[in-house]
Amino acid sequence: MLNKSIIISVISSLFLVMTIQASEEIQLYSEAGYPYKNLIHKSQSVKIFFTEKEQNISCRVNVSLPSQSTTSNTIEVSKKQFEATPLASCLPRDQAKKLLAFAYL
Repeated sequence: MLNKSIIISVISSLFLVMTIQASEEIQLYSEAGYPYKNLIHKSQSVKIFFTEKEQNISCRVNVSLPSQSTTSNTIEVSKKQFEATPLASCLPRDQAKKLLAFAYL
């Protein structure tokens, strides 16, 4: 009975630690220029959700504007590309320009 309690405690602690790590936010700064820089300044928040898969990154971007909140489609990019320009690699330029147009409405 004691062993079951210890095992349950350990498993619960592991889930708690994984949940805390999964919800950790990292602030990044963009060097991508137009339209990304303008989009960041006009948005309430810009969040990049990503998962590492061997040599690739699977990512999507959530942009919260005063008038709307939207999430881009998930795409796969190389780790090198993601590390150099995370926002620009996960949010295609044409989508960023469309979102920026909504920010000015």
